[in-house]
Amino acid sequence: MSDRKTIPIPANPELPGMPVTRRVCSAEFHLSILQTAGRSDYSDFCGMTLEEFVDFTADLGMEIWYGGLGPGTGPSSALLHSTHLDVAQMRAVPGQPQADFEARYVERSHRHGILVIGSYKMNAWPALAKLHPDWLIQDIDDGREVKPNEHFVCYNSPFGEWLGDYLAEQVERFDLDGVWFDDSQYGSKGAWPWPAGCVCPACNRIRSRISMRSCPSGLQTPMKPSSPAWPGTV
Repeated sequence: MSDRKTIPIPANPELPGMPVTRRVCSAEFHLSILQTAGRSDYSDFCGMTLEEFVDFTADLGMEIWYGGLGPGTGPSSALLHSTHLDVAQMRAVPGQPQADFEARYVERSHRHGILVIGSYKMNAWPALAKLHPDWLIQDIDDGREVKPNEHFVCYNSPFGEWLGDYLAEQVERFDLDGVWFDDSQYGSKGAWPWPAGCVCPACNRIRSRISMRSCPSGLQTPMKPSSPAWPGTV
């Protein structure tokens, strides 16, 4: 970085300790996407080391950093032994971070006073679904051919409690300042419009307790917005 200006730490002396309500510059910034092509150890970001890259973003004015901690060691834990990324994402992001990658990233950001908010999928967890297929959303039958669900797990299953434990572990492990749910949708995305609901055993138990009825066995095929019969108001 000899040909670049020296960036002080912190880049903005007023940022450390600044209340969240006064921070205006935040960004969704996933390091797994920004890795320099061809590198297999996440050691290079546009020709910079990880520390230099964090310094660079701090100098640009970053105040709150929303991002994933990496496709390997970050999401893995005692509660989840494999990455939650699917096969297509793993092909797009080759290699694995170094063992201390997340700790270095968070520590350097905190030295600049940047808040680090860990990004996690709300309910798209392919690897977890393989470990607990009984937690998967079971789409309600609406008369269509719906792609089998292999990714999306139901909050009403034990996944809901698991997610709280997992996030608490992640916050403590990496000294995160918070968590943010990306891709916050309910349903399996097995067809468009998305399936209308879940009829898994957990959902059935809750519905029975509240209404004394089980989940409906099916629904009318949903319309698309392009349909002439689509209602003018919702």
